[in-house]
Amino acid sequence: MLCDLKKTRIKYEVYEENIVRVVVVVVVVIVVVVVVVVVVELLVVVVVAVVVVVVVVVVVVVVVVVVVIVVVVVVVIVVVVGSSSSSSSSSSSRSSSRSRSNSNSVIL
Repeated sequence: MLCDLKKTRIKYEVYEENIVRVVVVVVVVIVVVVVVVVVVELLVVVVVAVVVVVVVVVVVVVVVVVVVIVVVVVVVIVVVVGSSSSSSSSSSSRSSSRSRSNSNSVIL
């Protein structure tokens, strides 16, 4: 009888040890999974942040280039129109002064 009790006690101790091992393994697996999930989420956040920064920089560069091109085109148009209008006004003033001088000589 006493021997049976010892055997039963040993069996329960072995079961307790096995249960403790299983619980420890489950807890370790849960902790590892949580850590992996957190690290993956952080990596995703970092990658998204980098992509957003790159997109913003590209958009800003494109906007600056477009603005510079528009300003250059406007300046060229203003210079060309200004020079053509000044040359036409100077030629018209020359022709009007010639006509005045011709009319003055006719009157004399």
